[in-house]
Amino acid sequence: MKTETVVMLNTLTNSKLKFNEEKEETSMCLAIDELREEAIELGRREGSENSRRELIRKMLMNHETMDKIKEYTGYTQEKIDEIAKELSAR
Repeated sequence: MKTETVVMLNTLTNSKLKFNEEKEETSMCLAIDELREEAIELGRREGSENSRRELIRKMLMNHETMDKIKEYTGYTQEKIDEIAKELSAR
């Protein structure tokens, strides 16, 4: 794959595909593997975020203390307040 194509893919997909600026081409297989790895990592982060949001929802419903919610989720007071506000808007 030509370097210009890799640069365009990085721009369009907000990816960070690696390429050697000295070479004119990059392996398509390596580019696809990198995109796949990025997608897997994104999925993990989103899954973790969704799990924490669900935990916050349950803890708030059970009237747990804010200190306990912060301890269990690792989130700041501001982040928990933001999520609680989003949940109450539903």
